[in-house]
Amino acid sequence: MILIKLACASVLVGGVFAFGLLPVFFKNKAVFSMVTSFSGGVLLGTVMIHLLPEAIAHGNQLLCNYDIKLTLPIGGFATVLGFILILLIEKMVEEYHLSHKEETTPLLKDNTPSTSTQQQPGKRRKFGSYLMIVALSLHSVFEGLAIGFAETTSDTLTLFVAVFVHKLCLAFTVGIKLQSEERNLVERISGLAAFAISSPIGVVIGIIVTSTLKSSHLLIATFASEAIATGTFLYITFMEIIAPEFNTRYINQLLKMLALIIGFTIITLNVVFFHHYHHLKCD
Repeated sequence: MILIKLACASVLVGGVFAFGLLPVFFKNKAVFSMVTSFSGGVLLGTVMIHLLPEAIAHGNQLLCNYDIKLTLPIGGFATVLGFILILLIEKMVEEYHLSHKEETTPLLKDNTPSTSTQQQPGKRRKFGSYLMIVALSLHSVFEGLAIGFAETTSDTLTLFVAVFVHKLCLAFTVGIKLQSEERNLVERISGLAAFAISSPIGVVIGIIVTSTLKSSHLLIATFASEAIATGTFLYITFMEIIAPEFNTRYINQLLKMLALIIGFTIITLNVVFFHHYHHLKCD
């Protein structure tokens, strides 16, 4: 059983690198625009169909376990807090870069129009890739935990297929994000490596701590990480991917919509056939 789980973890790593480096071959702006729209659909499906329902379910489960009565929907509330946290961090970084640029600007300047306003979005996009990788890696650790906690070979393989399909789509999306920021090869490989090893880390942790970690403690950690990851995904999906892409005109907007819908549909089908989400009922 352990060897099967470790083999699954190894295949995950190879698949992430293969799909994450695919966007390197997309040089045409129109094609790249279509692929970016597709990745926006993948992220939209991931956050709305997969991550958000899980965060809400785990939040409700947490309240039930500790017999806490709240009228506040804790899953949605924690997700918004995660969104605000990421937005706050980014704006603080932008303000730091802006103030640093102003401090280093010479007193005597020529009349050439400043490009600082054009450079700011680039800085935001570069920061966004780090957010994406961190959020994806954090979530992937807990996906790997599910494989590590599986008790039978059948459960292990079923969970592996679900995680594998999902992670390949997200690896491709990470590659698109790194490509859009014109990262060099070393930066791309480093980012993909961080994302690739996250699920195997979860698998190994699941194997080791299954019998030692209390389920209540694991639920708290899972809920907190999923809420932050979901808030981060909301930010990246709408403010870093979809909105900027649909403001460009490299290709017909309806074709972009089609690509977005295809990406969303793939994730939806993955959730329907491989992720079983149940509405929680307290005893």
